[in-house]
Amino acid sequence: MKHFFLDRQLSKLEKQANNDLLLLMEVSPEYYTTTELKSLLRELKTKQKQVQKKKDNLFLVGASGSIWMALSFFAQMMEIPWIGLIAIGLIPLAFGTYIGGTIIIEKRNRFFKYAYHIDKIIRTEIERRKKDASIF
Repeated sequence: MKHFFLDRQLSKLEKQANNDLLLLMEVSPEYYTTTELKSLLRELKTKQKQVQKKKDNLFLVGASGSIWMALSFFAQMMEIPWIGLIAIGLIPLAFGTYIGGTIIIEKRNRFFKYAYHIDKIIRTEIERRKKDASIF
């Protein structure tokens, strides 16, 4: 218990240091081999797809709030108040899930904000190496 906060901080720093995609922005891509760069590019693309799929699912959850509004309206018109109350209760849940999930995804996947820039760095370095190799 004595070193709990220190251990937690060290594990957080270690996790951040092991993120090659963010590390690539801080150091030059010259320190990586071409196969590592190609591997990082594939990893970036798969992570982008995963994050985009999560964002799409969250968007559907958030958009379901409008469906709950319509259901509540129609339930009140049909004089079924208990369905209307349940639907009204699900509206803030849908929007809250969307907002909370989006914040969590942004925090856990910091690279996504810089994905275009990282992709450009890797592709530029690979192209530069191809030109250097073609000289000989």
